[in-house]
Amino acid sequence: MRIGDRIITSLYFICTGNICRSPMAEAIAKHEAIVRAPELYIASRRCFLDDHTTYSSFVGISDLSALMIIKYLGDDMFCKRHKPASMTSDELGASGLVLTMQKAHSDLLRQNKNAYHEDGSCRVYPLNPFVGLGETDIEDPYGQDEPAYEKAFLEIQAAVKVLFSEGFKGNF
Repeated sequence: MRIGDRIITSLYFICTGNICRSPMAEAIAKHEAIVRAPELYIASRRCFLDDHTTYSSFVGISDLSALMIIKYLGDDMFCKRHKPASMTSDELGASGLVLTMQKAHSDLLRQNKNAYHEDGSCRVYPLNPFVGLGETDIEDPYGQDEPAYEKAFLEIQAAVKVLFSEGFKGNF
């Protein structure tokens, strides 16, 4: 997928636990990529590099995140296949673009040398600022009610639609 003058072959979405926001972003992006970038590798991870600790009892995706994916995308198989995982240093170094749900996630990943391409340019950005939708974070709905999940889903969906729009250049 071309974004500006860059060819992106892999795209990662990052959040805190990889059970709510980043899996929703992954599902939305895979849905959008069917037409614009079917060859693009898309995945989601939690923001802690090389950390294999289990942070929740979830073995998949949160129930309310799954509900949003099924409600808006009709994709129950994604929800059944998803397994929360942390980003590895190797994945970070090989990634084309890493988009985070919060600036704090970007700041954390940018501490690693693999967050930068060989030419010194960064590969890690907060999602909303990258697509030009302001400086706000996508708030974590974990532990909240269904409207909070729906709000997060719709914010992520709007940002991902911009990301996959024809001619999008990115705020690198």
